[in-house]
Amino acid sequence: MRPRDRAGRVALAALLLAGCVRDEGQLPRDAGLPVDATIPVVADEGVPDLCVGLACQRVACGDRPPTRLVGTVVGPDGALPIHNALVYIPQGDLDPIPHGASCEPCASRASGSPLVSAYTDASGKFVLWDVPAGDGVPLVVQVGKWRRRVTLAYVQACQDNGVHDEARLPRSRAEGDLPRIAIATGSSDPLECMLLSLGIDASELASPGKGAAVDVYRAAALPGAAVDGDTPSVGDPRRGLLVDPARLGAYDLVLLPCQGQPVEEDGALRTNLAGYLDAGGRVVASHDSYDWLSYRGSPFNRVQRPMTPLTDAQGQWMGWHGQLGSGPAVTSQLVSDNSRGKALRSWLVAARAQSPDGVLAIHDVTFSFDEVDRALAVPFAVANLVGDPHDSLFTFDTPLGAPRNVDAGVPGTCGRAIFADFHVATEEWGQGNLLPASCRVPPGGRVLTDQEKALAFLLFEATTCRQ
Repeated sequence: MRPRDRAGRVALAALLLAGCVRDEGQLPRDAGLPVDATIPVVADEGVPDLCVGLACQRVACGDRPPTRLVGTVVGPDGALPIHNALVYIPQGDLDPIPHGASCEPCASRASGSPLVSAYTDASGKFVLWDVPAGDGVPLVVQVGKWRRRVTLAYVQACQDNGVHDEARLPRSRAEGDLPRIAIATGSSDPLECMLLSLGIDASELASPGKGAAVDVYRAAALPGAAVDGDTPSVGDPRRGLLVDPARLGAYDLVLLPCQGQPVEEDGALRTNLAGYLDAGGRVVASHDSYDWLSYRGSPFNRVQRPMTPLTDAQGQWMGWHGQLGSGPAVTSQLVSDNSRGKALRSWLVAARAQSPDGVLAIHDVTFSFDEVDRALAVPFAVANLVGDPHDSLFTFDTPLGAPRNVDAGVPGTCGRAIFADFHVATEEWGQGNLLPASCRVPPGGRVLTDQEKALAFLLFEATTCRQ
């Protein structure tokens, strides 16, 4: 029953802190206030009628410390910190994550009516303030199309509560949501092995049509490992990754590691890949797979700064090889004059990179590219080969040069390409023809090299929304 007098109503509202918190004494550890509980609150001059569900588990701590969740979001491997991940407490069911190439704005990123939320810093750390106390508090960690929802057994009121494995991204679809990834394995850069070292469960790498998170195809000219005898080529007329635009468009991320030498790829497949990027797809290519991005008539040729020694009359990336092989690493300078570059530099320190701050040691670096046009692309690392600096790691958004949609408040670009002018994964990983045995990942995982960590940063960033 509501108090009849205004003073009584105000007193009750004060005790319940506008219906959104309760006194700590009303939440003993064994009370287990249900998440659908409601507390009646007097409606008067802006005081809400009800608090609902989890909001009723927030505690008025007064002069004591606030109720907080403190932790670090890490990758599926349980170790690699995740930058710019969204951490929140949902009040309802989560919507399914849509998959495929799209121009998703950031406003549609979170679901479940978040009660409190925060983003991680460059070291993956987060703090959630004024969280519900008691039993069964849900928590969501999400970056791009990676998402995991867990239930915290108990949150103690009016103190910091550490979050540990609960803040890990999912290893498999049994644990949460993963992006839909396609990889075309190449003979020289076993990037598929890096996915396993990132913590993705081996069961999530399969031939197309098996319902796995990662569909494995093989490069057409110089293929790498297969999963089984059912693993198709990217150009297979019936099942190829790049043959059918609709099939290609169903993926969130496409990986095209180096095959070992430049290849004159099929023109129709190149056109399909360009259309996928412009429609909001994400593509990662390494070394000689630049031939998917630069060719006669490619819309992406102008990413390279005009009039460079490595640009031919048609503007193609020339692919001259100054590769140092498996010898000493090349010390590349990190580019930190932009927000994403600064974040990568700080993140590499947090990720315990062996390279000194401000540089990135790269093995198997090559010289397929000169300098990007910074109006169209973002460089992250500049290597110096034979006295000539070149951008060895960069991204560009597509359609190239599209103006920002001012009315919608979002970029005019939708897709993103990531190019690494080096072999990302080390050669000793890819030994054999069938996955996962071809990846010699020791029990307990394998420590990523610095260049692998740099690409991992961009991989987790790749499926995030536009902002």
